[in-house]
Amino acid sequence: MNIHHILTLANSVPQYPQEDAKQRASSLEIRRGGNCPNSLEVLQQLVGPQDALCMHLVSPLPSKSSLATQHIKESFGESSPVDFEHCLYRETHTQAASSYIFRSKQTGSRTIINYNDLPEMTVDEFEAVVRRFNPSDETWWHFEVSPVQLKGENTHSLLPCEAAPANGRVKRETPQHLILRHPFNNPCLTILAQGRIPNTTLECVRKLRDKLPNAQISVEVEKPGRDGLRELAAEANVVFYSRSWAESCGHGSAESCLVDEQRRREA
Repeated sequence: MNIHHILTLANSVPQYPQEDAKQRASSLEIRRGGNCPNSLEVLQQLVGPQDALCMHLVSPLPSKSSLATQHIKESFGESSPVDFEHCLYRETHTQAASSYIFRSKQTGSRTIINYNDLPEMTVDEFEAVVRRFNPSDETWWHFEVSPVQLKGENTHSLLPCEAAPANGRVKRETPQHLILRHPFNNPCLTILAQGRIPNTTLECVRKLRDKLPNAQISVEVEKPGRDGLRELAAEANVVFYSRSWAESCGHGSAESCLVDEQRRREA
């Protein structure tokens, strides 16, 4: 699912409809989706008031007064700790990016039609978000690169999570793992981001290095054969490799993949 496909409309149908035909759906489900909003949903279930976490969603949204935006906010629940003050509201737009799903009961197939006319977040907008964080903060930024390359100068959605416990540290156990140990000496910010274009994501990562030199950066390398992913991985402190990536490189185990990729990074 595209990161901005925040509303999902799933229709269950007896079988996939023929072109220019009319068919009645047996059920309709409307839910909020999107990778970063979904991650927020999980985080708010894992933390409590004692964790002193303040979570922020930073993503392009329709007009602040639109029904779509109100639905997205309400979907997190009345007592949700998620804050939307850093979202980029596109005031001339009223529709959220959406996925329309046709699920066939006959074959189990899913046909997905995506719609999104919201202007994407630009590199300059990304940098403006970065500047709001204190360079002395301990921060962790995670980037996913979408497996499908679509049009757009930049396509990032951010999920910052701010914590303010008393004592703690960030410890890197190996080149592949970053372990955050609570509590922290300074406020800890965890940001999840997703981009469609590796080169654009790479530019954002380099801006992070410039503006927040203490930031820990992790990336997910998933789609085999995509140009720019190795360069992106080389900029990160932590890299998560997909099974399809490892197999495409001829590795028979996760250990073999990590050893080889580490050797490449050190070459």
